[in-house]
Amino acid sequence: MSKNQRMFDLLLELLITGMIVIGISYILVSLFVFGVSGESVTLSIYFLINLGSGFSYAVRQTLTADINMLSTQRIHEYTTIKSE
Repeated sequence: MSKNQRMFDLLLELLITGMIVIGISYILVSLFVFGVSGESVTLSIYFLINLGSGFSYAVRQTLTADINMLSTQRIHEYTTIKSE
């Protein structure tokens, strides 16, 4: 695993964790201020965690597809270079 990929993984996890923390904070404020039921809070936290993992999966798959497309483009360029 390269240094760039490790850094990307770290930043992506920090983004997802930040999203979840902000969402849980908002939900807890709603619980105490507006009197939302505990079941709704639990369901909201569950959805936040699933949303975070889905977002992470989508970003990783998009990055993998982009890398594969660049790799294919590079192979095509190498095959069309005139030999010396």
